[in-house]
Amino acid sequence: MLDQEISNIPAQGIESVVNRLVILQPTNFCNIDCQYCYLPDRNSYNLMQPQTLDKIAEVLFTSPFVSEKLRIVWHAGEPLTVPVSFYKDAVERFNGFNTNGIPISWGVQTNGTLINQDWCDFFKENGFDVGVSIDGPEEFHDRNRIDRKGRGTYKRVMEGVDLLRKNGINWGILMVVDKDSAEVAELIWQFFVENGMTSVGFNPEE
Repeated sequence: MLDQEISNIPAQGIESVVNRLVILQPTNFCNIDCQYCYLPDRNSYNLMQPQTLDKIAEVLFTSPFVSEKLRIVWHAGEPLTVPVSFYKDAVERFNGFNTNGIPISWGVQTNGTLINQDWCDFFKENGFDVGVSIDGPEEFHDRNRIDRKGRGTYKRVMEGVDLLRKNGINWGILMVVDKDSAEVAELIWQFFVENGMTSVGFNPEE
């Protein structure tokens, strides 16, 4: 479908088509059990294979649509259930295919419960930005974002955020907004302000 759409772009406009963002899912597995999660097979600990990483990198860095800069974000499932060694290898592979020296920025979207000092060391060393999923104050967050034993995850997420702060890592928030939280926008806003959360994205709960 994408190839067909690209083929329909007038020749004089093809040079203006630029891909600056790639989102990759390293695994389906997630260590928590959000009530609204849409992702299937969250119990399947499948892992993106090295040959797949190589193929993605090869296609990206030989593409005429990748020329200025590229942002690569690891997302879906829970990326931090995958070992740090996987990402170290992935960074090396992508850099190896990047023979034209296109600037790469890295990011990861995480539920925040598994952030520890080893992860922070890796993020700092490789310039990763970190998005943390937080659904507002504890009473709202823990209503949906629970672990596999039905327990709220808020306190563990905030411990992860504190580690990111202490390590000087660039981080932001992704919040799922449901009907209840949408009705208390001022309370949610105050929560962000009080916790120094200056970069926030919102997803509507479907």
